[in-house]
Amino acid sequence: MWDFSNYLEWLGLRNGTLVNHEFIAENFGTGEEYKKFVVDYIRNRQVDEEFRTYVEGLER
Repeated sequence: MWDFSNYLEWLGLRNGTLVNHEFIAENFGTGEEYKKFVVDYIRNRQVDEEFRTYVEGLER
């Protein structure tokens, strides 16, 4: 794990001040669900259509 990554904060395994924990709660439920999403993405390089639509909406 890269020491300067905030990944552990997103998972709730380390306290940090730059992470919006509400985002995880609202979009994934738990840090463990977010971890599953990241691992699935790395393995498959795919996201479900609902999340893809959400991210594309952020780009507008």
